[in-house]
Amino acid sequence: MTETEKRIAAKIPGEDTGIEIKKSVCPVCDRACGINAYVKDGKIIKIEGCETSPGGKGFLCPRGISARGYIYKKDRVLYPLKRVGERGEGRFERISWDEAYRTIAEKLGAVKAQYGPQAVTVYSGHTKWYRTFVQRFAYSFGTPNYATESSCCFTHGYMAGKSVLGFNVGPDMKNAGVFLGWSYCPHRDPRDLKAVLSFKKNGGKLIVVDCRRTQAAEIADIFLQPIPGTDLAIILCMANILIENGWIDKEYIDKYVYGFDKFRAAAAKYGKDNIEALSGVKYEDIYKACELIHGHLPMAINKFNGHHVNGFNANRALYALSAITGCYDVKGGQSPKPFAFQHMGGGFKTLDREFCEAKRPLSPLPIGCDKFPLWNWYEHEAQAISIPDSVLNGEPYPTKAIMAFGLNYRMWPDSQRMKEALNKLDFFADMDLFLTDTAKMADIVLPAASTVERSDLKFYPGGYMWYPAPVIEPLGESRPDEQVVCDLAEIMDLDDPVLRSGVVATYDHILRDLSFKIKDVSGPDPVKVADFKPWQPMQALTAGLPTPTRKIELSCSVIEDHPEWGLCSVPDYMPAFDEKEAAEYPLVLVAGARNKNRFHSRLTNHPWERAAAGEIDIQIHPDDAAELGIKDGDRVVVETRTGSIELKASVTEVSRRGSVNIYHDDPSAPANDIIPSDRRDPYTGFPAFKSSRCRIRKAASR
Repeated sequence: MTETEKRIAAKIPGEDTGIEIKKSVCPVCDRACGINAYVKDGKIIKIEGCETSPGGKGFLCPRGISARGYIYKKDRVLYPLKRVGERGEGRFERISWDEAYRTIAEKLGAVKAQYGPQAVTVYSGHTKWYRTFVQRFAYSFGTPNYATESSCCFTHGYMAGKSVLGFNVGPDMKNAGVFLGWSYCPHRDPRDLKAVLSFKKNGGKLIVVDCRRTQAAEIADIFLQPIPGTDLAIILCMANILIENGWIDKEYIDKYVYGFDKFRAAAAKYGKDNIEALSGVKYEDIYKACELIHGHLPMAINKFNGHHVNGFNANRALYALSAITGCYDVKGGQSPKPFAFQHMGGGFKTLDREFCEAKRPLSPLPIGCDKFPLWNWYEHEAQAISIPDSVLNGEPYPTKAIMAFGLNYRMWPDSQRMKEALNKLDFFADMDLFLTDTAKMADIVLPAASTVERSDLKFYPGGYMWYPAPVIEPLGESRPDEQVVCDLAEIMDLDDPVLRSGVVATYDHILRDLSFKIKDVSGPDPVKVADFKPWQPMQALTAGLPTPTRKIELSCSVIEDHPEWGLCSVPDYMPAFDEKEAAEYPLVLVAGARNKNRFHSRLTNHPWERAAAGEIDIQIHPDDAAELGIKDGDRVVVETRTGSIELKASVTEVSRRGSVNIYHDDPSAPANDIIPSDRRDPYTGFPAFKSSRCRIRKAASR
């Protein structure tokens, strides 16, 4: 072997090896970690973290390390496809882009002509980088039914921020005295773990509240393990203890807070007499946590993904804890982090919301918004979890076609019902990287380019932006999603000259009030833009918040102004379960725990990650297992009133007694199949993925 051959084998870049390092962004999740892609002969042969990137700073998690296999996975969709078999059968024939575009335009146009534009839903999955284009396309087409996976992701937390503070906020852990980690799991990402260990080393106190005994519980100063779905009761009890003991900032409240008296009355209902019966946590332990908070202010808090009927209000109540202790907009507390573009913060404002709103149809209401009006008020999009109601039952009107960009029917509770809805559609087109089980049901499948095969706009903390160049040519005939949106706008002759002007021109239109254009942030590295304005303590409160009262709203004035919605303006607890089901279904099912080797369903079928994750199991407490005669490794059947699945039992104290846990988004154990679709947060429409009743029995011998 020659020296050059040795260098090629070692993947050393250089003119002699023909290997070049090109910078890009990891294609797997939405943290936009920078990567160095080693490219030879137009193919990526190695990926490592990019130390100069503000996203990741050289770090790659197990998902990022698997990115090369993800990009070149054998089931990539490489060409436009037309279904020639039954829906779900997976039989397609290759067609041209022209035919695909023409078919989509004709089919959507025909539905619009016969039933009206509202009969078409335009849907976006994860991630979010192209959503502004998709939303504008939907509205320019004339449908109010732009829908996304955010209908059951984290938007309820963002909505809580909007209702209380006017925008998104985040914790300043580094400067905090105490950190309240609700469903906090830093061990999934070494960067997060490093941050909390540094915080503790510097004297910070950590309170962790989680229905699962995770690794975070082992490093916490105080760990509270509630019955799943009862978080709000504990938060209100905390507020009551802080208020009763005078451990609040009265001057701050008088000056910056609206609705304190209403909130105090709501919190007063939760204390020594009832909190343990409601939540399973002793009052004395909650009191100790409040003592720790009072003695170590300022307090930083992480909002949590509360997929419960009380999820929205639980996050509102967490923001209230920050407000009554004077810890919002201060160093070491919660600081404003408004979005610059989609759900990405930047420290400056773009016109992406204005761009979409300019074309939004005001009637009829989007799907689901008749039942969840607060969702409509804040989000201006369809509640996607209600799509099956529209397709199958015509509520509030029929949906006949869906144009999707990355739809996964297994995201829905009672997901077989969503699959049934897809089967009933007159037309379904889906754009995706892979021929997923959902894509197999589509009439037309479009091939999507991955991050390394295209450019897209990225925002990073500290005012950094980047529009990275592709590092390889798109595989097959795959194209970027936003290019397809712009192409369809032109082919369908939509009344939208901006969208029809192309991708870069559209981005520049959205950025037009800023000092730069796409070309200025298209270099080899992220660029710090002059428009960035760093946060200064008390700046937001002094200027007045973007809420109707210009204050922190512990009682939501929007809800106060709409009594016809039947919602409570202050966060108040409602029963987390239907207790009538308790006798038949004695256990609480928590579906949605995260697997560090995957990002939701991404990498589920990647060989490395499948091997690392192992077989999906259900975690059950040893005492519950003993009562049921279940041993570790036994095959068990998990049943709810919606259905049943079979999987392996893992007997572990990670689970609280009386509850069981299943990782989500795995076709081998599709937990969402058995989650009831009618148990939803009345404020947001979010499903109760993490607090449904179930029962378990040993499976019959195979």
